[in-house]
Amino acid sequence: MVNYFELDNISYRYPDGTEALTQLSLTIGQGERIALIGHNGAGKSTLFQQLNGILQPSSGDVRFNGKPMRYSKKELAHVRQSVGIVFQDPDAQLFSGNVKQDIAFGPTNLGWSKDKVHEQVNWAIKEAEIEALQDKPIHFLSLGQKKRVAIAGVLAMMPRILILDEPTAGLDHYYATQMLGLLKQLETDERTVLLSTHDTQLAYEWADRIVVLHEGTIIYDGNPYDVFYQDDLLQKAHLEKPWVFDVAATLGAPTPLPRTRAALKDFLNTKKNDSLL
Repeated sequence: MVNYFELDNISYRYPDGTEALTQLSLTIGQGERIALIGHNGAGKSTLFQQLNGILQPSSGDVRFNGKPMRYSKKELAHVRQSVGIVFQDPDAQLFSGNVKQDIAFGPTNLGWSKDKVHEQVNWAIKEAEIEALQDKPIHFLSLGQKKRVAIAGVLAMMPRILILDEPTAGLDHYYATQMLGLLKQLETDERTVLLSTHDTQLAYEWADRIVVLHEGTIIYDGNPYDVFYQDDLLQKAHLEKPWVFDVAATLGAPTPLPRTRAALKDFLNTKKNDSLL
């Protein structure tokens, strides 16, 4: 597997002296689905901003595509074409008059031809399933719609690494479910997707790798099953078990446990049928 990022003992201290990351090491490979979980202040957003050069580590090394990250304007422009970040608050990155104009902003600034920009914008609109919104003013959109538009704006630049900071924060169940569906559609063998979330059910259902941050350090990095058996770690990180995991484990489901509502329902139906035999 190709490694897109290698972080070696990075630390980051904010100007006010806050130590946000402490000697953190992490490797991020091609095609991975990684959920970063942890309580507020654990360092999730700070870590994401190291990955596209918004922040530069106070110490340690960041390697991108096997080479040390460089922070010149030219080098960062190259990194940010490959590494797209969608912030928790979509209003922080949506500023054009309407949806289509906003999505076109990034590709236009990459210097692409008008035809290529048009092609990429239409593709991204289709991927994000926002065709009905493309001519609407940004300020008329709901939070869930704005988040989809923000994702489309990043997708239009064809990043190999897509970073989403709390993509379901503030969304009701309907829009959160839609967002999970969109994430699954974006998966390819080449594209790596990282997201931060407080929603352990989302992380458990979607990710093939979970990273738990606590006070700027990684206290778990592995599969989405083992972490939720570790009660002491969950308590330390202020995390709850996903409800599907909790119900399945309580009912004695075989490992690997069901990860989705549908898989849990299948298990319960099988268990019910077996009891009738």
